[in-house]
Amino acid sequence: MANANTAAKNNVLLAIAERLDSESEAILKANKLDVDSARESGMSDSLIDRLILTPKRLEGMSADLRKLVQLPDPIDERFDETVLPNGMKAF
Repeated sequence: MANANTAAKNNVLLAIAERLDSESEAILKANKLDVDSARESGMSDSLIDRLILTPKRLEGMSADLRKLVQLPDPIDERFDETVLPNGMKAF
């Protein structure tokens, strides 16, 4: 992905968002099977809660993907760059 141009990455993000929307019923059905299996295996309730997808959670995921498209592409950006007293750069 780092080598893809911004438009290509944005197209992928939008395609994933569209797929989440269009396949939500199938995703929720498969998620229920996963959650049931996790319960049967004795997974803790707090971890199971993180696995559970709801229509609202799916909508949030697709909305967040669409918001990502609006952000600047962070590739090749440097964050928290510091120059140490000896002149070395720390990232």
